Amino acid sequence: MTKLSKVPVHVEAFGSPEYLFEEKGNLVKALKSGGILILNADDDDVVAYRNISKDLPAQPGKVVLFGNSTGSDVSALNHKIIYNEEGVPTGVSFEVLVAGHEDLPLKVELEGTLGEQHSYHILAALSLIKVLGENLTIAVKSFKNESASLGRMKLIEGVNDSIIIDDTYNSSPVAVEEALKTLKSIKLSTKEARKIAILGDMLELGLYTAEAHKKVGKDVSKIVQILATVGIRSRYTAESALNEEMDEANIFQFDDSLEVGKFMGDLIKKGDIILIKGSQGVRMERVVESLMAHPEQALKLLVRQDGIWQNK
Repeated sequence: MTKLSKVPVHVEAFGSPEYLFEEKGNLVKALKSGGILILNADDDDVVAYRNISKDLPAQPGKVVLFGNSTGSDVSALNHKIIYNEEGVPTGVSFEVLVAGHEDLPLKVELEGTLGEQHSYHILAALSLIKVLGENLTIAVKSFKNESASLGRMKLIEGVNDSIIIDDTYNSSPVAVEEALKTLKSIKLSTKEARKIAILGDMLELGLYTAEAHKKVGKDVSKIVQILATVGIRSRYTAESALNEEMDEANIFQFDDSLEVGKFMGDLIKKGDIILIKGSQGVRMERVVESLMAHPEQALKLLVRQDGIWQNK
């Protein structure tokens, strides 16, 4: 079990976060005696799942915790952004500690992507490898061959020597929070360079829609110099950023992802870092394509490029 959110995606279909958490907990209840339960120790709601199985807690080694929290069986620390000689971000690195294997200096490097959140799926994988008794050193080395997932904080060359962080696969409050955390931590390559966020609607949040988008606006206003929003729900984001005294001249609103490219392309300068994110239905990958330095590579680099999506 990886990560939940106080306002989880799909909550609209469940009525409340608690009902959604309960439904996901049925996965744990379905585990048979001898099964393995791997939990994110950094999420209290996820950790609580260890108490709903009657069989697992009594079996040593069958419940494994991963994360950045003290006491995790598999944990990550010393997260760093990797920069090239020009000061442009190119990837991330972090160290892994495994209980019972303190003598192993395990360092993971991922090229072409950003974000501490990437450590979680690697920690989850290493947790399984640990409990199965397989070779952890070989496993860590294998991650050097991992390609950055499409639409998940993937680094792409943008127009006018800018850098795009393509996080367009999907969106939710917790995912936007992590993406903005990463954007905030990036060091710009020049004094003239800026941080830009182009954020589309977060869907399926039901009664939590306005509140969640307003929180994004409050957070992003403290990080970026330019904000563009896409969709009617994201108007709450723009309004909130304005209420936080972000300069109105640097806030732009669009109804559709197809409208964004030409306008924003004229604003982008060398060294700018551009975070682009939104739920699947908003099709924010179209914004990425319009701002790519090499749009002819869209089929290879972007999500939802097959015929079915292209015709929607």
